Amino acid sequence: MARPSPALLLTILAIAAALISPAPLSAAGSGWQTYANPRFGTHADYLAAIFTRRAPPPENGDGQTFTDKDGTAKLSIYGAFNSLDNTPRSYVDEFIRPDGGIAYERITKNAFAVSGKRGETIWYQRCNFAGGEPGTIHCFLLEYPAQQKQRWDPIVARIAKSLHGRR
Repeated sequence: MARPSPALLLTILAIAAALISPAPLSAAGSGWQTYANPRFGTHADYLAAIFTRRAPPPENGDGQTFTDKDGTAKLSIYGAFNSLDNTPRSYVDEFIRPDGGIAYERITKNAFAVSGKRGETIWYQRCNFAGGEPGTIHCFLLEYPAQQKQRWDPIVARIAKSLHGRR
C-alpha cells in the first residue's frame, strides 16, 4: 500500500486539530469557501473545514444549510424576495421578535443583526436589504453551542462581513 505524502498528512492533521482543538477557530486562513445562491444571488463565506455536511437544498432554491460533523452547529445561507416591503426594523419586529430571546440587536437602514440564546444554543442572524437585485433580502442564520462562544465569534464576524447580494 502506498504511503500518503507528507503534504497530505499535514493537511489531515490541520483539519483534525481545527475540529477538536479547544483553541479559538481562526477566521483568517484556509478552509473558507463561498456559497453563492443562483436564485437570489446571495453570497457568503463559510468554513468548509467545519461545515462538512450539506442538507438537501430546499425545492424553492432559496439557500443552503450546512452542519458540522456532530450536528451541534448549523449554518443557513439564503435569499428571499422582500414581497412585504419590509424594512430591517419591520422584519425583526414581525418575524424574529415574536420568538423572543433577542440579547443583541443592531438595526440600520439596510441591514439587521440579532442574536440570542435558546437553551444552550446561541443563534445569530444577519440580513442585508441592500445590494444585489432590488426587492431581495440576503441572510444567514448560525446556531452553535453557547459554551463555544469565544471559538465562534471570529467565524460569525467573517460570515457577516462576507454576506452580500449579486454584484
